[in-house]
Amino acid sequence: MVLDPSTLMAVLCLQLAALAMALPAMTGWRTSPGLLWGIAGLWLQLVAVLAFWQGNGKFGTLAALGYVSMALTYVVAVEAMQCWLGPRPLRRLAWLMPPLMALLLALGPSTSQIWQGLSNLILTAGQALLVLALLWPATEAPVTSLRWRRVLALGLQRHRPCAHRSCSSSPSPPRSPRWPAPIHRRPAR
Repeated sequence: MVLDPSTLMAVLCLQLAALAMALPAMTGWRTSPGLLWGIAGLWLQLVAVLAFWQGNGKFGTLAALGYVSMALTYVVAVEAMQCWLGPRPLRRLAWLMPPLMALLLALGPSTSQIWQGLSNLILTAGQALLVLALLWPATEAPVTSLRWRRVLALGLQRHRPCAHRSCSSSPSPPRSPRWPAPIHRRPAR
């Protein structure tokens, strides 16, 4: 089954909206500040996904809104970690990312590839701050929380997006003896 990007974006938007509405319905509005920060992060991520989706891959105002919303998502997640786990390192640095992103996008170079590269660099820094916030020793959390924090941090790790041979110009890595080599068939004449 092949799904087009529009369908995947619509499903992601529905999932984010459903989760953002379900959490307060399950826990009530008078809940911990950490959960409120988390719900705000879900709504910000929904705004970012909608902006990227409606921008149709073009780098303009909607893409800028998407990048700034995504940077705010990381800041809000670090604030949620602060509420749940106690003081987190570099929290104030995280608050500098969205204004820096907005300034970059407003005054940045005219080449969209440079804008996109610098914006992705700032988002990667935000993700690194979030991983650091997860893995930093927690003063107000039980010792067992380190296990779930490691699982969350592992899920946030960036993987090489194009490691397959078909989209890389580098030679393919040696095959494992457990995985047989692909069968090459001769074309029919």
